[in-house]
Amino acid sequence: MPTRSGTTTLSQGELVLFPFPFSDHRRGKLRPALIVSNDAYNASSRDALACGLTSNLANTAHSVLVEPADLVNGRLLSTSRVKADKIFALEQSLVRAKIGILRPAVLAAVRKEIIAIL
Repeated sequence: MPTRSGTTTLSQGELVLFPFPFSDHRRGKLRPALIVSNDAYNASSRDALACGLTSNLANTAHSVLVEPADLVNGRLLSTSRVKADKIFALEQSLVRAKIGILRPAVLAAVRKEIIAIL
């Protein structure tokens, strides 16, 4: 379903790449994120809620390990951690690529960590 900006609506559980700005806001680096907002919200908003991924595999509080095999489809280049305590609004039109969909059991683990901090 298209958003108001004409882009494809994101779905909960999708892993995406978006330009994360450097502190000077003039340039950035493509970074992965997990879409955590539900599909109804995503379809009605220009934004989606997301959590960042990191390649730092230290078992920090409220992070969930994601292996490449944890994707239903798509490709994760390396084992990562979802930072469930770092939720941000992401304008859907900024997404440069969809890289995969997380398995429901792993998404449930992320949701459990989010709920734990509410």
